[in-house]
Amino acid sequence: MARLSFTMPVLAILVSSIVRVAASAADTVTAICGTATYDPSQFACFDDGFLCPIVGQDINLKCGEACYSVSQFGCSNTTLVPIAQIGPGTLLACDDQQFDPSQYVCYDGEFLCPFVCRDGLRSCLTGVSNRNPTLRCGDACYDPAKFSCTNDTLASLPAPDCVGLDGSNEEGSCCPGLLSIASKCRDFCDFEPSACTPVPG
Repeated sequence: MARLSFTMPVLAILVSSIVRVAASAADTVTAICGTATYDPSQFACFDDGFLCPIVGQDINLKCGEACYSVSQFGCSNTTLVPIAQIGPGTLLACDDQQFDPSQYVCYDGEFLCPFVCRDGLRSCLTGVSNRNPTLRCGDACYDPAKFSCTNDTLASLPAPDCVGLDGSNEEGSCCPGLLSIASKCRDFCDFEPSACTPVPG
């Protein structure tokens, strides 16, 4: 009969992988869009029933019956307009209003919402990159990184059940696989980097 033997680094890598999978499953937040349950970090909900994907940090928006990326298209009323056709100073239509597509997005051909900075004001001043469009919820615009919208009602996204990598353990318990050291949640792999792959923060 063959005997399996693991060295400490291999065992640490296996444990780290299992902990990462368990931690990511525990951190998933869900919301409702029409009759579908979805992860608001992966999708955006429009008109209480139309989901568009979030790719990386880019939120795809609804224009008519299509999802689009603001880096590739603008939406004039409910018609997609390729970015290549939108020059500096070009204004698009949103009902009877004209708007700059680098500053606003048009929902349902009638409602304008602004962009917000992803990483703080400084990076946002350098151009249209590092911006996310706010989404529509009834008669309001909201940042989907902070809120969800169900039946035209805004709700704050819940805080995670645990504190992530480098977070202060004074705010709660460290997520599985992290150690509480010097008031911070730390990855045990930081102390033996060759033994495992760090848990993403």
